[in-house]
Amino acid sequence: MDMKICPIKSISFKSNDIEDNILGYDDSISQNSRNAIRKWHESTYIPYQSIYEKECNLTDYQLSQLLASMMKKPKIVDYKSMMSIPIYNVKPVDTKGKSYRGSTLVNHSECLPVLKKAGIERVVDLVGYTKYEHDVKNAGLEYYCPKFGRSITGLWCETAFSSLSEYIREELKYCGPLDKETKAKYIQSLTNDYKKESRESVDNFIELIQFLQKDYYYIGCQFGTDRTNAYLLLNEVFNPKAQVAYPNLKLSDYVACFELDYMLELYKKLTPEDKQALGWTEEFDHDVLKRLTE
Repeated sequence: MDMKICPIKSISFKSNDIEDNILGYDDSISQNSRNAIRKWHESTYIPYQSIYEKECNLTDYQLSQLLASMMKKPKIVDYKSMMSIPIYNVKPVDTKGKSYRGSTLVNHSECLPVLKKAGIERVVDLVGYTKYEHDVKNAGLEYYCPKFGRSITGLWCETAFSSLSEYIREELKYCGPLDKETKAKYIQSLTNDYKKESRESVDNFIELIQFLQKDYYYIGCQFGTDRTNAYLLLNEVFNPKAQVAYPNLKLSDYVACFELDYMLELYKKLTPEDKQALGWTEEFDHDVLKRLTE
């Protein structure tokens, strides 16, 4: 005997308190579940819905351009093209493959178009060749030679790395015997010079890190080793967007003690406004200090 099942059209029930034919109630749990499903559906099938609602004055073309820029995947520099360049010590700066390092291309201007085609957008020159700047710009690349660390004495002699007492002691080495009053005036003059020079030095440092935060750069010195290592170390420590070279090691495990002392002195000179300009968070600030002191 065949059984036929008919859908229930309505159910009525009665109780002492309720006589309104209600089968169930839409409680907060049901509402939250339904809202979660609706939110997932809208984000999956109607992406960037908030953009459509907020940017209602944009034309269809402008809106499509905005959405395209937001959904664009990060560009990756072509590794094979970069490794084909016939110079020393070429390798990626980090695992993201957006920036590279190596020796200078000042005598290999024919390789600059290769950099551009591979995805590099800017060149950081740690030596400072006038001819190099001309060649880089002719190849359609942005040229940058840091003011920070460009003195004859080198990177680690920057005023940003020294304390006032060290600065005065170093300058007094070149003076002959001075009477008490003359020495006091000279020390005051040195103190004023120190304040000015250290501020300029910190400003130049911030400009350097901000430039490196743009990514897609090729940074190099004569052989792409010592000087490049030092600049990338500073970038690793002070740039919140940079990748840590050795995440499982303390800085003291692979950085010389004098470099740690110098960087700690630089850290002390950074004002809240400086840190904000570099995009620091409170957590990153804490991590920098911890890495420099542990």
